[in-house]
Amino acid sequence: MSALSLYMNPAGKVVVHRTGFSWLAALALPLWALHRRLYLVFIVLLPLTALLHNAVAWVMQRVAGEMAGAWIAVLWLVAWSVLAGRVANRGHRWWLTRRGFFMTATELPPGPGSP
Repeated sequence: MSALSLYMNPAGKVVVHRTGFSWLAALALPLWALHRRLYLVFIVLLPLTALLHNAVAWVMQRVAGEMAGAWIAVLWLVAWSVLAGRVANRGHRWWLTRRGFFMTATELPPGPGSP
């Protein structure tokens, strides 16, 4: 379950931050960075993601047997997606605090028995 928080900087700019797992980051990490307007992160992530996926594809071609290559591909995609989904919003919060933003409001976590 994720919660929304509002962050503001001294100049009055407000940014909405969502905690928890990010499905967009799990599916396409560079697109997540664009969505959050993290343009420098996007520029770094695009070639990094392509390089890592190509390296795994190279390893898959060198492995003896199609089944082993398929397992490597599945394990890589699951590991990459879970890692990206779990770390992305934490990185966004870190970036906000480094840039001088501070939390002004947040949702309360749902209590027991709430819908």
